[in-house]
Amino acid sequence: MNTNGLDKDILAGSRIKLMRERLLMSSKAFSKATGIPVTTINRIENGIESYDVHKLTPICNFFGINREDLYKSDFEIPEWRALISKMKKLHKPGSNPYTYIFTKTPKLPMVIEQILLKEDVLDDYVQVKDVMKFLSEKCNWEYLSSSITNALNKFVENGEIESKQVSSSLFKYRRKR
Repeated sequence: MNTNGLDKDILAGSRIKLMRERLLMSSKAFSKATGIPVTTINRIENGIESYDVHKLTPICNFFGINREDLYKSDFEIPEWRALISKMKKLHKPGSNPYTYIFTKTPKLPMVIEQILLKEDVLDDYVQVKDVMKFLSEKCNWEYLSSSITNALNKFVENGEIESKQVSSSLFKYRRKR
């Protein structure tokens, strides 16, 4: 077995997965946006599937990169805001990729993991209403306060976020220190 090729596949696959996750896309949405079956997407992201032009070209076109970029040691994956900005320039409104990037509301656990914990939103204690305002104003996403509360509490249970009770029914949340 060629372990060098396998290592390259794993590296490229992990980069594809990270870029997809930074866009807050599920593998199913990414599959629909690229036209590649979700099982193939999962195999590529896990370095199991060998790459050929027919599979990598739609993915590279989607991200606006060359295939060779995925294998370069100095290839840097843009942060969320920069990647979103690039996608807006690359994909026109009404196109299939645009639809799956910008018109679908992502699942809250991905939003918390990829945005709230990486931005300064949770550096200090905030209320659910503050999170709702940030997501509405900065991302154009609307969520129920109860959904945000439930999602934040799961991260509290996992030890990634801490909460403090301010009153009988009011909690504040911040990144675990």
